[in-house]
Amino acid sequence: MSVRNRRCRGDVAALRCVKCAVAAIAALSPSLLWSGAVAKLFLDLPPVPLPGPRPLLGARANHLRFFANPALTMLRLHAKHGEIAALSRDDPSMVCAFGHRYNRQLLPTTGLFPNFAENPLRIPHGSAAAILGSSLIAQNGEIHRRNRRLMMPAFAKARLAGYGREIVDIAARTLEGWPREGVIDVKARSIELTLRVSMKCLFGLDLGAQARELGELSLAYLSLMTSPGAMLFPFALPGTPYTRFLRVCERLVERIDEVLERRRALGLDDDMLSALIASSDEDGGFSPNELVGQAAMLMTAGHETTAMTVSWTLLLLAAHPQIQLALGEDIAAQCGDRPPALDDLARLELLDRVVRESMRLLPATPMLFLRRSTVAFELGGHALPPGSTIVLSPLVTHRDPDLYPSPRRFDPDRWSGLEPGPYEYLPFGAGPRRCLGAGFATNAIRLVLASILQRVRVAIPAGARVDCGVSGIIMSPRGGLRLRVMSPDATLRPPRSVGGSVRELVALA
Repeated sequence: MSVRNRRCRGDVAALRCVKCAVAAIAALSPSLLWSGAVAKLFLDLPPVPLPGPRPLLGARANHLRFFANPALTMLRLHAKHGEIAALSRDDPSMVCAFGHRYNRQLLPTTGLFPNFAENPLRIPHGSAAAILGSSLIAQNGEIHRRNRRLMMPAFAKARLAGYGREIVDIAARTLEGWPREGVIDVKARSIELTLRVSMKCLFGLDLGAQARELGELSLAYLSLMTSPGAMLFPFALPGTPYTRFLRVCERLVERIDEVLERRRALGLDDDMLSALIASSDEDGGFSPNELVGQAAMLMTAGHETTAMTVSWTLLLLAAHPQIQLALGEDIAAQCGDRPPALDDLARLELLDRVVRESMRLLPATPMLFLRRSTVAFELGGHALPPGSTIVLSPLVTHRDPDLYPSPRRFDPDRWSGLEPGPYEYLPFGAGPRRCLGAGFATNAIRLVLASILQRVRVAIPAGARVDCGVSGIIMSPRGGLRLRVMSPDATLRPPRSVGGSVRELVALA
């Protein structure tokens, strides 16, 4: 059934209101081609390409399948249906829009396409889950603008220099515990390292072994938040994923409260939290619960995305030993035996190209937070009703062969002279909701990688398998990433073969 026929079965008065809203927007937003939408929206436009419903559960099963592995699902939808595809013909209001022109159309207009603020799970009022949900990510409109403004001083350029020194110091001490030879889980090690960095820069604390528990809790929180089982059965019964989600939220809030109390007792004033507390406007600063929510968001999203980018980059370097060899030599030439510093990054051009290419091929966030339309609109020649939910994907955008020839190939040299637009390359998102911590993460990723490659080289063990999973919106190696670490003077050879679903994303041996 077409979108038009479904809509025409509704109330005539409601339809008239939708037409009036679209007409008003058309007058205000010519950049979104609203004039064309007004002319076409209520005619017989072609339906959005739709996969068939799954047995028994219909459209809901398609949605659950999507959240079970959105990265691979988006690639397959794009390959089969092109730039526009809904998740199910039973529900054409959840649509994937692939490519830079839709990023450019939808991301700047937060009033018409606000962030989908609703948690996919039922959240009890006043619960720990509700506190964790009171962060910048889940906010829109004026409250989002206000809170983003309050958080900006934490990422001021002057503070980034101090964070750089902390990053290198934490990395050096953490890497002392890495073996120089043998197979390790690079994902787990990277999470521990970047969480310690995050805790030091956010709270001014080096938690050491305590960082591991916080990392495990934040991983569990992200995973359970989009768990198909929790979404399908959101009831607090013993043993259910939904109950585990609520318990993880409680433990995570308790641990963050403990860290905040410890931080207050020390009276520090050179970390991100100090900047958040000091920020104020005519309405006052953050409430205690808001502070917990914002701190949890910075800790969880910040260290997870950084850790996954570090992990994916090490995998790509292990699969391309000549590039790894050249990068190691470049770092040694620039830094010698001393730790890398923030000032070195401008001269480490190959490191910059490697990281850019890694985030293009394997972005830590393969899809952006969902956008939901406030009015009826046209998208790629298709009419969509108010309340339609739109999925935008850096992962798919970064595979446009017109922008990036041979898009599945790891080729850092493509970045020599390549300057894509903000909606063509968006590992940190784009528009008014672009990641506030992009500058911090950019420095952290490069300093951590430089520190690692000063100490070890990495290789892919024989018979390795790497599968991609997504927790929340963060893509990571499912079940870990086991790589062999060796001394810097070891001989590197290309891997014989690599199995797993990662081969759908990137060309490996």
